[in-house]
Amino acid sequence: STSPATASPTATGSSSGSSSSPWKVAQSYEGDTFFDGWDFQNSPDTTTHGVAQYVDKDTANSSNLTEINAAGNAIMRAETTGTVSTYRKSIRITSQYSYTGGLVVLDAVHMPTGCGTWPAFWSNGPGWPAGGEIDMVEGVNDYTNNQVTLHTAPGCSMPSSDPSALGISGSLIGGTDCAAADTGNAGCGVRASETNSYGAPFNAMGGGVYA
Repeated sequence: STSPATASPTATGSSSGSSSSPWKVAQSYEGDTFFDGWDFQNSPDTTTHGVAQYVDKDTANSSNLTEINAAGNAIMRAETTGTVSTYRKSIRITSQYSYTGGLVVLDAVHMPTGCGTWPAFWSNGPGWPAGGEIDMVEGVNDYTNNQVTLHTAPGCSMPSSDPSALGISGSLIGGTDCAAADTGNAGCGVRASETNSYGAPFNAMGGGVYA
């Protein structure tokens, strides 16, 4: 249930009737056309090596794993068969739109939660990890605090481990080195202090907006 949109600054500062905003919408995914403009991965999970079998767009639709509900929300599901013999059908999509900077907004009303779940909303550059990766929304199992993580090439690090010095409200997870090669792909993460920024408590309040 997501509606991400990317925006970029404009010199004239005009945006949807708001003359005070320096941003304009460059790309939007919402409503009935939400699933247009995405590539559906059609293979087993090769990133985290879980038991997910990501399926193509037609299979996702025919298997009732994707839909646009009456409220206009895009829904992505995992297969709910009690026992599967090999892999469980799931969804992984990558936008065909690319950008080099901007403001990214995700409006979500529900986040997958519970044992075995690992949803994420993230971006990455070419030649991973040289192009970098920014995990904007991520958590596993019954987490209730969102985690933001950077994965980079060697040479990139947080300037401090002190939240006050970093100007953040969360807490640093692991060290300050963001290089994937130096950290076993862990990078440097920041765990949100809000206990309703992810998972069941996030869902209980009707979701929210990440920017």
